[in-house]
Amino acid sequence: MLIFLPILVIYIVIDPFAVVRHHEPCPAFGSAIPFNKGYISTCAYIDNRDKYHYNAFIFGSSRTINFRAADWKSHLGSDASIFHFDASNETPEGIYLKMKYIDEHGDSIKYAIFEFPSIFFNDRSEYLSYRTPWQLDGIQSAPEFHYYYLNRFLDWSMFKSILKYKAYGEMPPEEIADKVLFLSTIIDGYDRSTNETYFNKRDSLYAHHPEKGKMLRFDPKLFHISKKVSTDYHRSLLHKIHEILLRHNTDYKIILGPMPDYSTLDDTDKTLIINIFGEENVSDLSRFSPAYSGKMTFYDHIHFTPEIGKEMIDSAYFCQ
Repeated sequence: MLIFLPILVIYIVIDPFAVVRHHEPCPAFGSAIPFNKGYISTCAYIDNRDKYHYNAFIFGSSRTINFRAADWKSHLGSDASIFHFDASNETPEGIYLKMKYIDEHGDSIKYAIFEFPSIFFNDRSEYLSYRTPWQLDGIQSAPEFHYYYLNRFLDWSMFKSILKYKAYGEMPPEEIADKVLFLSTIIDGYDRSTNETYFNKRDSLYAHHPEKGKMLRFDPKLFHISKKVSTDYHRSLLHKIHEILLRHNTDYKIILGPMPDYSTLDDTDKTLIINIFGEENVSDLSRFSPAYSGKMTFYDHIHFTPEIGKEMIDSAYFCQ
């Protein structure tokens, strides 16, 4: 116990995953330590909902970081107050719990945009490093939530990497014992009002060296069906999401986005999504030709550029 106490103090003081104390403006700002973006988004929403009266939400994974609020706002009413409610490796359950929280706290969901990639149908058990924020699960889940992150800190590879980074600025290795990737790029810009994050140094680097990104060409032979397919639980969540949208009379769009590995959702799941949400609200852009134009359209194996994000938003609204 005496050995554990100083480690606990170090953990609380360092708060490496930004889940212990309140942070401003963004817990991950300028940090190379892996963080829970869903937790950051949830805290930002709770802190700012009364000030900004959000009624327009961007839901999805870290891919939706590059759905810029300004690009989407041009398609909305002048009353739109936009909030990025993204989470790393977002799941159907994660989106539903966020919408449920908004709904139960009496806030409006007048506008919404979602991005469902080919890897969308996952559940929280597959992404333990990005645990659902305890606020969304309820106060009873807070001890388990914090116990999990304390255990991560106590892993020797993680512990050593964090201390070296904090003490000497030594960048952690790409992978550590629990196979969680450290950030290869660092957030260096943040909009408090929208919870929008920016990677300005990264964008500058890729602007001068597009060869470092993914430059893909459209080739019908390369497209293939994702191994991620919906389960009964996923389907029930989609219906619950739709019920909330109906209750709020939401003006919404769902984008089935492109992937650099050319994977697409199973046709059965595409039909399911269209049947639940309506063909007029769903844009299948999984084979979106601008994303496979031979230019740099993806930064890495999953994240598209803001330019492609804007083109997808425009396509969803103009091609109805």
